[in-house]
Amino acid sequence: MYTARKFSLYHTLRWTRKNIVWFAIISALPTLLYYFLEWHWLALPSLPVSLIGTAVAFNIGFKNNNSYSRLWEARKIWGGIVNTSRSWGIMCMDYISTQFTDREFTEEQLYSFKQKLIHRHIAWLTALRHQLRSSKPWEHTHLKDHENYRKYNQYKIKEFEVEKNQELTNLLSESE
Repeated sequence: MYTARKFSLYHTLRWTRKNIVWFAIISALPTLLYYFLEWHWLALPSLPVSLIGTAVAFNIGFKNNNSYSRLWEARKIWGGIVNTSRSWGIMCMDYISTQFTDREFTEEQLYSFKQKLIHRHIAWLTALRHQLRSSKPWEHTHLKDHENYRKYNQYKIKEFEVEKNQELTNLLSESE
């Protein structure tokens, strides 16, 4: 899914040019046959078209509401992850100390523990981000139009350009 505040007319036409041409040909063909060859049997009464149009409008409306509900649910879950991650990071920085231990640790050792925990959590978030951005079979991202759109526009998706393992090498040790 591509989200932006607005899309330029150029990018919209570039991405949809094949569909526009195809639908123009499909819509012009019956009109030309009706007008030039006088095939008047192609004319349809307006009642069936309006009934089907109303049914399609209701169907699209329900699908749009369902889609928005899923988007909102995903935003709530991601917001929960962000808030919990922030709280967990603050707790790691504040609660890891030598106050209640019998063994003494140096400040460097404590900093190393904190850094390891925070890096592991960031690695988990990175793996989750890559997993959520992976292409699903129902998304149609493998189509040539989508690949061309990604190639020629200003929207770059980091998860498609950088491998997950490459990002995780800075956060985790070799054994992890």
